[in-house]
Amino acid sequence: MKKEFIKNNSIAFISHVLIYMKGIFLMPIIIKTVGVSVYGGLALITSFVAILSGISSMGVGAKSFRYLPSSKTANEKAFNFYPAFYFKIFSLVIISALLILFENHIMKHFAKSEITFSLYIIPIYLLMYVLYEFSHIYLRYTSRIFNMSVLGVAYAYFQVIFILSYSLYGDISINTIFLSQAMIALIISIPVINLVRKELNLRFMFFKFSELKEQIKIGFPLVLNLVVDFVLASSDRFVLAYFLGASSVGIYVPSYTLGAIILLVPKAIGTVVPQLLSKSVDSGDFLQAKRLYMDSIKAFMVVTIPFIFGMYLIGYEALILLANEEVAESGQYIPLIIALSSLFYGFNILMSQVSIVELKTKVIFKANTIAATFNFVSNVLLLYWLKSIYVPAITTVVSFMIASIYFYRNTNRKWIDKNIFNVFKKIIVISSIMFGFVHVVFMVLPGLSIISSLLIKVSLSVVVYIILLVLFEIYTKEQFKNLKEMILK
Repeated sequence: MKKEFIKNNSIAFISHVLIYMKGIFLMPIIIKTVGVSVYGGLALITSFVAILSGISSMGVGAKSFRYLPSSKTANEKAFNFYPAFYFKIFSLVIISALLILFENHIMKHFAKSEITFSLYIIPIYLLMYVLYEFSHIYLRYTSRIFNMSVLGVAYAYFQVIFILSYSLYGDISINTIFLSQAMIALIISIPVINLVRKELNLRFMFFKFSELKEQIKIGFPLVLNLVVDFVLASSDRFVLAYFLGASSVGIYVPSYTLGAIILLVPKAIGTVVPQLLSKSVDSGDFLQAKRLYMDSIKAFMVVTIPFIFGMYLIGYEALILLANEEVAESGQYIPLIIALSSLFYGFNILMSQVSIVELKTKVIFKANTIAATFNFVSNVLLLYWLKSIYVPAITTVVSFMIASIYFYRNTNRKWIDKNIFNVFKKIIVISSIMFGFVHVVFMVLPGLSIISSLLIKVSLSVVVYIILLVLFEIYTKEQFKNLKEMILK
């Protein structure tokens, strides 16, 4: 089980890195060809579409997917897959009809932020994307992590190839981007649809009323959580657009993106861990589940804490390469602040895995509701007075910290190994030493180019940090060797 845990997490992490890099590749293309305002508008529309897609499920499927990894027969798998799929299709059709019905009201709202696009692309995108979404779900919950990763990377990089090619011959627009994503989602889902057809047979299956009610009862808190998580993670962009315009969003998002890169780690872990925890718990081996959970927390801290220190070292140079000097000058310290918030957000992601395994979805909802309320209210009040893009970054840190406290207080203590707190302290000490060493080295080095400075800082930090991990016995040489062997096998 541990070998599967490490190998699948490694595959998931690599794919998450590659998928996340899609945004890094597209960001300078869009910003440097059509400007910060269009990029800011794209970020807002993307957030709007994501929340529509999320709420459309009404929570149906959360319970089904929880038991899909343990399903043995084709009929069991089909019942845990098809009903949720058909429910979401039905829901998206209704949402699409409402979008078209209220087109004028919706477009007036976006027009205030100087965003131009066709509302009709959203229904097209939503209905095509659901095929990709459920293809991804089927591969994930049947433990085909490599296939799932290939699917995700293909979806990301076909977009990059199309937009890069299109930018050479014509102007990029929000319509172009979303329509290309819709067609790509349809095309790359075809092989998985064929796989589902072979394994489960294409058939119509739906819930009985009592089953549907139970699905919504368990899953709807996750939908509500999606809404508050949206408020927590994305509403700052809409509040910024309202008070400071779309251009401020175009500056804030690249800085936020850089600081939030580290969330690839807990998101990758969250792709793999729930299935393994579910299998261990369902088989009666709780100790194994606890070990996997604690290993996840430890791995996350080992990577994230030094990343926070690293953002102070390389934030400015990275932003110049990622976007331009305007973004780097205006948002130089935002990546550092967001990296700190990512530490707490990552803890929230990992602690929520326990709640999902135990089907305690209300805990997830309540934790994020408290934090989201604070985030939204504080953003509105502070931006009204201060008019600074640093406001949402700071409120994000405090909001995620509040959620982390609530999660911890409501996590069953049987999952917690107190030794993890000693590991936390050691990693902070190690990261501080690494930071101090690299900082001193660059005080005596002559002036370097941005790229040279960035490469040397990153390389030196990684080497020093790995040595310190061994010296402080966070990981042993043997563990590093075993990890390498398990990944390569």
